[in-house]
Parts: sequence; C-alpha cells; structure tokens
Amino acid sequence: MDRARMVESLKKAEAHLERVTVEVNVEGAQIQIGDVDLGQSPMRFAWYMEPGSYEVRISKAGFVAFSETRLARAGNAEHLRVNLRPIVEEEAAVPVPSEPAVEPVSPPPQVDRHSGPNPWVLAAGGVLTAGGLAAGLTLSLFAADNADKVQQLGDSLGTTMCRAPLSGECLELSDAAAAHDRQVRWATVSFALGAAAGVSTLLYALLASSADPGHGATASSSLEARSVGVAVEDGGPRLWVTGTF
Repeated sequence: MDRARMVESLKKAEAHLERVTVEVNVEGAQIQIGDVDLGQSPMRFAWYMEPGSYEVRISKAGFVAFSETRLARAGNAEHLRVNLRPIVEEEAAVPVPSEPAVEPVSPPPQVDRHSGPNPWVLAAGGVLTAGGLAAGLTLSLFAADNADKVQQLGDSLGTTMCRAPLSGECLELSDAAAAHDRQVRWATVSFALGAAAGVSTLLYALLASSADPGHGATASSSLEARSVGVAVEDGGPRLWVTGTF
C-alpha cells in the first residue's frame, strides 16, 4: 500500500516536472545536471527537473567534455544519449596548418638610367608641331577663300560707298573682311606655335643626346642654346634661336 501511494504521488509530480535520463557511451563519466552531481555513468535512475533552463555537463579524463543547456517542460520525458570523443581523435581531426612556403625575394629590377631623349616628349613635340602647322595651313586656305570673296564683293559694288545703315551687300563684304582678318591672325599664331614646338623638340633631342654618356660623337660635342623665342607681328611670325653649336 505504501508503494502504491508513492507511485501515485510520483505520477502526480511528473505532471509538473520533466523526467531526464542520461546514457553515455563510456563508463565512469561524471554526470552533472544543474548544480547537482549525479555520479558516474552508467546512470541507472531518472532525474526530475522543474520547468526552466538547466545545463547538462558530462566529463571524463582523456575525452572531450560535453556541455549543453536545455529547457525543461512540465510533463515531458527526455532521454539524452551522449557520445564522448577521445581527445586524441579530436586533435587528429583538426588539421594542423602548415607553414607557408617562403618564396625567395627577387631583387628589384634595375632602373635603366639611360639619359637619352624621352620618346614621349619627342612624340608630344611632333604632335604639337604637326598640329600647329596643319591648323595654320587650314586657316590660311580659308583666309585665301575669304580674300577672293572680299575681292568679288568689292568688284560687284564698284564705286558704291558703304555708309550706315549698311545694305545687304555691304554687310556681307564687312563680314567677309572681318572673317579674313581673324583667319589670318589665327593662322599666324598657329604657324608660330608649330614652329616653336618643332624647334623646342629639336633642341631637346640634341641636348638629351649630348648628355647621354653612351652617345659617341654627340657626347664630345657641345651645345649651348641661350635663347629661343617667337614673336607675332603684323608682318607675320618671327622665330629666333641664338646659341653655340
């Protein structure tokens, strides 16, 4: 009768608690649930926990310790199966990083200190020279066309005087003359700039070549450019170069 009453009381208690049993794959492992040490495996009894979180810890020398936080629920029954792994097996499973191979460091490339003329400077000078001369030639052709147009308009007017307000033919003559003057001025400037770029590029090439120790005959020669200039006047561009060659 006492046993029956105890079983009945236990069933009533299980409705408000969680029943926990633990199975470990090795014997002699220390089992701890919450703050209570339940001894070593195998665990041949059940343990009851109030609803809430609790921690299960299982450990044995030579094995990786097991730890897990669980949540107890009223009326629930849990059977935990824990497999402890040997520490040697755990360490073998972790690959040991190999040391990176040290590659020989190659010396920095030797900088070619050739002091000859820079090809990029020569190319840029050539482009500027060609562009200036081409622009000057194009504007000169346009100016020649406008000069012919001015001559034709002047001949068509004859002795007629252009006074304000200007007539249509007089306006056309005035515009053609102004365009001719602008084209002549810009053609002059273009020729001057192209010539200056060409002379400067040539002087740079000569100076750089003379400064190159590996340049045979040029290395012994002397070049002293004292002044280079361009002047644009009414009569056209003027270019001067003074120096000793």
